[in-house]
Amino acid sequence: MNNFLNLYTFNIFMEYRNAVQFILVNENDEFLIVHPQGWKEDYYKFPSGGIEEGETPEAAMERELYEELCVKDFKQVLSIPKSGRYDWDKKTIQMYNHKYKGQQLHTFILLVKNDVKLVPCKKEINHVKWIKKEDFEKYFLHSGQLDHARRIIEIYEL
Repeated sequence: MNNFLNLYTFNIFMEYRNAVQFILVNENDEFLIVHPQGWKEDYYKFPSGGIEEGETPEAAMERELYEELCVKDFKQVLSIPKSGRYDWDKKTIQMYNHKYKGQQLHTFILLVKNDVKLVPCKKEINHVKWIKKEDFEKYFLHSGQLDHARRIIEIYEL
C-alpha cells in the first residue's frame, strides 16, 4: 500500500512532455508511419519527437523531421496544438528519470512529393511504410492510437 501511495503521489506531480507529431501525406494520399527501435514487430506510429526547452513547436517539428527522416522539402497544411495526450508505461517513465508521466502532442500535417527521399535514423527507426488510411487499424495497435489517428485525419480532410 505504501509503495502505491508513493507512486500515486509522485505521478500527480509529474508533467506531460511536450512533443510534436508530424503526419506526412504524399501525392497518393498515403500516410508515412514508422516502426521505432524496440517496438514489437507489427506496431507503428506517426513520426514524433520532443520539444526542447525554449523551442517552438514549428522549430521542433522541422528539427525532428530532419533528424529522424532527413526531410526538408514539405508543405505544412495544418497545425493542431494539444491534439492528443497519453500516459507512458512505467518503463518509459523510468527512462525519462520520472520527470514526465506521458506526452502532450502538437500535430502537424505535412504534404510531400511522392519522390521525397527518406533516410530513417537507424538509431530511432527500424523502417518506414506508406499506407492508406483504411490500413491504420493494421498498424496502430497501442491503446487509443487508432482513434487519435482517425480523429486527426478527419480534421485534415474537412
